[in-house]
Amino acid sequence: MKNKPSILQFIQKRLSALIPIGIALTVAGIILFQLFAFFEPYLYPLHWLQAKTRVVSTNIIVGAYPRETDLDTLKNKLHITTVISLLNTPELPQEKSLFEVEKKNCQASNLKVLNYPLNSDELDSKKTKWQINNIIKYIDTHKTERFYIHCYLGKHRAVEVENALISSHHLPPKNF
Repeated sequence: MKNKPSILQFIQKRLSALIPIGIALTVAGIILFQLFAFFEPYLYPLHWLQAKTRVVSTNIIVGAYPRETDLDTLKNKLHITTVISLLNTPELPQEKSLFEVEKKNCQASNLKVLNYPLNSDELDSKKTKWQINNIIKYIDTHKTERFYIHCYLGKHRAVEVENALISSHHLPPKNF
């Protein structure tokens, strides 16, 4: 009677084949992570989590990361002239990649795009408050522009800016 090989023996025999496969999958994962902006439109579960676009005032709308078709709608139907991105480009490579795509799309749509990077893990920090204050100053000094302000999901960083704009009392009424 033949003894059946145990699972341990099976793994030991196959280990030499599993290690290169594991390394290959790890390398592939790293490469795909670097191409996040390319695959981002296909990550539908993330899009279901995005906040709805909100009108803050006559010249300010807040929401989630805009795709190319969203930018056309923002420009042609809502007359947005400037997109303010809160993506954390210095610290998150995937958001830097998304911002590069957004810059190209905004340029193609003839929209001005600005980046005021905010870290979603430090929303109460002095650095974040300073950056939000810079956004408010920019909006106050460019009253003829119409703004779309966004982070990735439109739920955290964008809400912080939205609340700061509302509490600053520098907003025209909501007649968009």
